[in-house]
Amino acid sequence: MAILQILVYAGAIMVLFLFVIMMLQGPVLDGERRLLKPLLWPAVAVPALAVVVLLGSALVDGGGAGFRRPLPEGFGSPGAVAQLLLGRYLLAFELISIALLVAIVGALAVGREERKLPWK
Repeated sequence: MAILQILVYAGAIMVLFLFVIMMLQGPVLDGERRLLKPLLWPAVAVPALAVVVLLGSALVDGGGAGFRRPLPEGFGSPGAVAQLLLGRYLLAFELISIALLVAIVGALAVGREERKLPWK
């Protein structure tokens, strides 16, 4: 349940950041259109290569690092998740939804203001 809430919250915050960045419409600087310097290519290639190697080893291994005991019947089904979210964890679910709603309204308020910006 905690992982589900973290994933939903992190995804919502990332979407919120993207909307704020799109609404603010910053200036296009001179150096933005250039390619990466050759010294920075390893900083991009190494993490991507690490992900490929990890996924490849997980596929070859057959996912051996998973759960060893069988999961209960209906585990992870929409009904079971809804029963937890709207039953046992209702207060936490509602508080997080209110916090996300306030963050979205705040982002819209920040993006809506018409100010004299130097690049407009």
